[in-house]
Amino acid sequence: MLEDQGQIVAEPAPGFRLSVTITFKHPLIGYRRFESPPGRLAEVAEARTFGFLRDLEALRAQGLAHGASLENTLVYTETSSLNAPRLPDEPVRHKALDFLGDVYLAGAPFLGHFTVHRGSHRLHVELARALEGLLPA
Repeated sequence: MLEDQGQIVAEPAPGFRLSVTITFKHPLIGYRRFESPPGRLAEVAEARTFGFLRDLEALRAQGLAHGASLENTLVYTETSSLNAPRLPDEPVRHKALDFLGDVYLAGAPFLGHFTVHRGSHRLHVELARALEGLLPA
């Protein structure tokens, strides 16, 4: 599944495995990768959403980000962050958490190796809908 520059590849596997990569033109983010076999999924639970201070006014003008705070959002300026990350590589871990939450909506656990590059909620939900179609009635 492809969307803009995002891509998800789902391959058969005997268990569940997740590989997530992100790319941002920011000195503290750049290219990041997170691999998660089943025993390590708890490592994404505390990952907050993240965003860029330069986008805040535009998001609020669209009716978004009104609940954003430094407690629940990792905020980046052009060269640094306004608050410290809770986890190493927090942005890519948050993207892994996004994927897990969105695919969970399909209603069943899935076996396979899921490789997500530059994922988005729209792309994840598209995959969840496709997977949902594979479930027995």
